[in-house]
Amino acid sequence: MKFLILSEWKFMDQIACWQCISLILDSGECFVGDLEPIEYLAAYDQNDRLNYDWELIMHYAPKKIYYAHANEKIL
Repeated sequence: MKFLILSEWKFMDQIACWQCISLILDSGECFVGDLEPIEYLAAYDQNDRLNYDWELIMHYAPKKIYYAHANEKIL
């Protein structure tokens, strides 16, 4: 099991903060919480941190990604 703390800007009650936690199980299931879906990555071409976060996740070769607010993605 891998536990990754990734960084993404979120605004909570008008206060900017870093928050995004991902969990990758040995079975290949990956829970990415509020991380922006990988399908939208091209829209964030200037966000190097978001690109890095996804590169780090994909390094572990997840089989299925579960998002907090989107449908799961089978890879």
